Amino acid sequence: MNETPSSELPPNERPQTAPPSPPSASRPLIWAEDRNGHGHWTYHQRDLLGPIFWAAILVMAGLVLLANNMGLLPTLGGADVWDWIMLNAGALLLIQQLIRAITPDSDGPETFWVIAGLVLVGLGASAIFGVSTAILWPAGLIVIGVLALLRALRH
Repeated sequence: MNETPSSELPPNERPQTAPPSPPSASRPLIWAEDRNGHGHWTYHQRDLLGPIFWAAILVMAGLVLLANNMGLLPTLGGADVWDWIMLNAGALLLIQQLIRAITPDSDGPETFWVIAGLVLVGLGASAIFGVSTAILWPAGLIVIGVLALLRALRH
């Protein structure tokens, strides 16, 4: 029986082999395979966007509370401090998901956080600016559609 060498087989038909031992490195390495099935050691990429986002939320909330305590926060339409925090937190959530949508190294936007951001922006904007939900929900669908298009174009 004539056996074909494993290097001539397509990647999905090659026998499974253990990855070679990693080179010594100060940063953590992971074994990754490209689309052709060729493996290599690469540095593990940490998701820095999440921790940065939560820190930004805390800073923003602190700034809004400080502005409120100093009498600098506008009181449009009878809005209180929590309406401003909801509006800003929702905007930051949407910005984070937009960054995830256009960054090729990320997994793309997460639907839950897009919807949470839209809800927070909608609640805050309706209380602060008196914006009708008849405008907000179609705008939310547009935002979700744009993020879905950006994610599709990335791939």
